[in-house]
Amino acid sequence: MFPITEGPDIPWAMIELHENQEQYNHDQTLERLAKHGGLDVTEAVDVLLGRKWRSTLDTEGSDWARWKLTELVREFVKDDVAHLCEQLARVTQERDDLIQLIDTPHTGEFFESVKREAAHQVKRWGTEHDEGKEPTDWLWLLGHLAGKAVTLPEKRLHHIISSAAVLLNWYRRETGDGAAFQPGIGGLD
Repeated sequence: MFPITEGPDIPWAMIELHENQEQYNHDQTLERLAKHGGLDVTEAVDVLLGRKWRSTLDTEGSDWARWKLTELVREFVKDDVAHLCEQLARVTQERDDLIQLIDTPHTGEFFESVKREAAHQVKRWGTEHDEGKEPTDWLWLLGHLAGKAVTLPEKRLHHIISSAAVLLNWYRRETGDGAAFQPGIGGLD
């Protein structure tokens, strides 16, 4: 950003378009001006509107210059902002779709459900504490989930899928696949 005193800093690309006017008004490079604090708001408006030095200060004043500079910046970046808003909307929708896919307990088609649940487990518990876990840790977790499948009939299918996903994550841990999670760490539902 190019510094503006008493006003909003502006994009370099915006001021560079008017470098000839800036050279005419100040007889300095933009880089040198930036190193010494940039331009004040009225000088910036003079440059951007192609006016000679002090025109804005002598006619409209610094309050008008702050308003005008804000309008000029808004106009300069509006296409970029619109494009970024479109990208953000697409990425947000994609993120929401993925969260829905990963965070939904799946009890439908077994293999796809196991893969999704395994991804959910990795997301929920992470992988930081996996180093040094013993097979008995995995066995304990499997027993815990299997016990829930026995005692909670209303969530039985979910706990069967969760148990199979633990086995998948254990397998991944043992084979170095990197998609493992922490057995027995954190609360389990």
